[in-house]
Order: sequence, then C-alpha cells, then structure tokens
Amino acid sequence: MEIRDTRYAKTLDGVYIAYQTNGEGPVDIVWQLDWFGNVDLIWEAPLFGGFFTALSRFSRLILHDRRATGLSSRNVPVPNLETRVADLVHVLDAVGSDRPVLCGGREGGSPNALLAATDPERVRSLVWFSPSVRSVWTPDYPWGVRPEYVELDQRALDVWGTAAYGKALIFFVLPVVGSVASVVALTSRGSS
Repeated sequence: MEIRDTRYAKTLDGVYIAYQTNGEGPVDIVWQLDWFGNVDLIWEAPLFGGFFTALSRFSRLILHDRRATGLSSRNVPVPNLETRVADLVHVLDAVGSDRPVLCGGREGGSPNALLAATDPERVRSLVWFSPSVRSVWTPDYPWGVRPEYVELDQRALDVWGTAAYGKALIFFVLPVVGSVASVVALTSRGSS
C-alpha cells in the first residue's frame, strides 16, 4: 500500500482542511467527495482507489476532506455551500492550482458548480457525475428518499464509525465497493 502525503490548508477562521495531491500531469483535476470523506482511506476502496490512480496517471489529482469530516478539523459546524467553496479555494491556493477541472458526484459537485458560476476564470471545466437537486422526497420531488429511510439513516448515527455501521451499510454499497470485509473495514476506520 502506498502512503500518500496528507497536508493541511488553514482557512481564515482557523479550520484545517486535509488535502492530498497525486500525479504530475499537465492538468489539475479536483475530485470532490460526496457526503463521506477521508483522503487517506478512500484509496483503499476498490472503486475509488483504481479510479483515482487512473486519473493520477495523466493529471495532478487534488482531493480534500470537507471541514467536519475525515482528516479535516472535526470540532466545527457542518459547512454551508459558500463555506465549502471558500475551503476549496484555500486548497487550490495551497497547491498552486489556477484553473483546475472540477469533478464530483451527486452532492459533492455542488461546491464545484457554485465556484464555476461565481468565478468562471478560476475553473477550466466542470464535470458533475449524477447531480441531484436534493435527496429527500417531497411532493414536487418524487425521486427522493422517503421519510422512513431518513429515519433509518438518522438511527445509523448511533453506531457511526463502528463495524455495526459497516455491516448495515453493506446492503446499500456492496455492489460498488466489492466485498463485505472492505465495507466493514473502511467504515469502522474512516468514520471514527
């Protein structure tokens, strides 16, 4: 297993944002993780590790953990969208990235879209995989998850960061990550 160098960008309000760069290609690619984050452990997930390794072969890949998750400062409030954009800009400044390709999936693409809209000269392009305007069901958004799922998800917080959480998550993500053991290991190590 390769050990990558995790660094920290300090924001104006004193929060430390964990980030990594990998590769030395001519184009910078920023990948925003969705609701989860741990720049050290994400490489161990078969889907992400292989994908990020492939991106790193032709670019400089930039990853970071949003504040309040992963290796970034955890004793801070969950950030709003504008704060997430400001944190992204701090990371870009720290690594000297002027016009990256901004990529992300689902909710992770939201700060990228806001940065591209508010400072288009700072962004080379935007790739947003599986964008979603919201996640929860409402009468005018019937594609969202139902209240029963939200309640179940809230109860999962009681075992967050444990093997029990990993076992419960298996049914949702097993087709993506590959094995029961990898889900349990990643969720119990990466979330605590």
